[in-house]
Amino acid sequence: MIFVRSGWEDWLRSYHKQCAINPRIAEYCYGTGLDLHGFGALPRVRKLMNVPNLGEDCAAAFGAKEVVTIDYDSDWLARFLGLCGYTPTEKVELEVTNESVPDWLFEAVLRINRQPFDDDARIAWLGTLQRFANSRHTGLRKHEATANSRDLWRELDPNLIDRIALPDARWAGYQELLNELSRR
Repeated sequence: MIFVRSGWEDWLRSYHKQCAINPRIAEYCYGTGLDLHGFGALPRVRKLMNVPNLGEDCAAAFGAKEVVTIDYDSDWLARFLGLCGYTPTEKVELEVTNESVPDWLFEAVLRINRQPFDDDARIAWLGTLQRFANSRHTGLRKHEATANSRDLWRELDPNLIDRIALPDARWAGYQELLNELSRR
């Protein structure tokens, strides 16, 4: 089943955020600092947005006789369960376990990705965003856990804060957090 968004912009924004937060993998365009327009122009992303071709690719890759496409904003879960042969007696609700980060925090992700940081420093900086904002994004949570378990906080240079955080009220306390973590 392929989920189709009637408004591609929402899907593209969500996918952009996820790919930017993921560990760097050049082949998949993960961990880049590209803005939304540049990200949307990537051949891989454009290919994912071509639903008819994506359906054919999925059918070929998985040996499917048929690929079902459905609008994400519809009751796709009921359709999926129906395709599996299950009809629930009540409406099934799924818990959100990976919440998208707010735009102001995502802009900091892009600024981090644009820095010449090695992977350890990038993980530490992304980990600070999680520690600071306490998001419900699994990727940022993983970066924080990795920075903590591998003691990557030493990779932080608090003097670089102006490259990451903007001078506005949302970042109040971030400098103190960086100072504390970098001393560990």
